[in-house]
Amino acid sequence: IPVIVAVASVNTGFVQFLVVYAAPLITLEL
Repeated sequence: IPVIVAVASVNTGFVQFLVVYAAPLITLEL
């Protein structure tokens, strides 16, 4: 169970980073 929680935390952090990083790029392309 702890492993799943760790993976979920990493995935959530990665998704947040991806959104923050991709949002400006998408805005620039628009």
